[in-house]
Amino acid sequence: MGTESRDQTMSLRVFVAVCFALAGCTQALSPMARKADAMKMAIGACPCEDHRFCEPINRFGREVVAVSTDMSSWRNFDLKSLTTVSLELTDADLICAAHQQSVRVLFKVPLKAQTVNPAEWISQYVNLVSRSFVDGLHIDIDQQCLVSSPCITLAASILKNLKQQLAEIGRDRIMVTLPWSPLALDGRFHDFSPLAAVADGVFVVSSDTRNHLMDRCIAGPNAHASAVNIGINHYIDMGIPKNKLVLALSWLAYDYECSAATHNQTEICLLTADEKGCGDWMASRIRVDQIPAFNSTLQRNWDETSKTWYATYTHSASHQIHQVWFDDADSLSQKYHIARDYGIGGVGTTDMATVDTERALVLRTVWAK
Repeated sequence: MGTESRDQTMSLRVFVAVCFALAGCTQALSPMARKADAMKMAIGACPCEDHRFCEPINRFGREVVAVSTDMSSWRNFDLKSLTTVSLELTDADLICAAHQQSVRVLFKVPLKAQTVNPAEWISQYVNLVSRSFVDGLHIDIDQQCLVSSPCITLAASILKNLKQQLAEIGRDRIMVTLPWSPLALDGRFHDFSPLAAVADGVFVVSSDTRNHLMDRCIAGPNAHASAVNIGINHYIDMGIPKNKLVLALSWLAYDYECSAATHNQTEICLLTADEKGCGDWMASRIRVDQIPAFNSTLQRNWDETSKTWYATYTHSASHQIHQVWFDDADSLSQKYHIARDYGIGGVGTTDMATVDTERALVLRTVWAK
């Protein structure tokens, strides 16, 4: 097969996979979809020069997981630091590069169990997995479902049937995303154990913990160390096997605009409550290298309770006082070591695009000590 033909085949396969993921572009694919359906996997379907890198990765042990939210962020990342990459968009180059390093690749997909047709949904994503050469699926379950016991049971049933069909093609790795605590969504305890029972991994996202720890309307960290500890403990008490739990931290900084009552010299950033009260939704999410305070001589401060850095500054455009809370390699290491202390299955990050070399090293070494 010539270079041009191979390129056309790869582009067609990626386009088909994306449309499957978006659910509803079958007609838009015509006649391309009909042509793709007629292609045999043996005729140039594998995008990798070495076809061994299209084979599923079968490995066990502690996990280091990163979610790739765009088509380019992974290129600046040392894949050797990871065991699993979760994709929000199909990327044939990443699949080949990751498999070359024995790194598993999952496709991240949404599940609204209360509204989907289970048979159609399962068929859609089994097709996606078989066409894209990923190792399985990373399931992001709708939050409205996670606060309903009947819906949790329904979602678990869908995932069980999904896993059975994926097993028939040898690519049945299933990871589910859950909030930092079973109490995190609405303050009530929700039993997520049926979901964990059918999944190989539980991606516990310790983010937006401030919403449930605020006793004052003030700025604070995205992932409070105490909340990280409490959340993991809740899941263990729920009976979820430790080796399934993966502690995931968001590496984004949280930038708050302080109220007029806040003085630049104070360590406390007072917030003005909105109709929902006070919470993490009041902060802007920014990458650490984009923090305005880093372009000044302002001193950063350490909050020992939450194990997080913060800095107060005056915004150059609005002239309003801001306070930004962020993690560096040291603070991340202390929070990830909570996972190590509990002996759970792994650690991860929610967005590879926010990763720098120094903090990536934390992921690689957190299990080494």
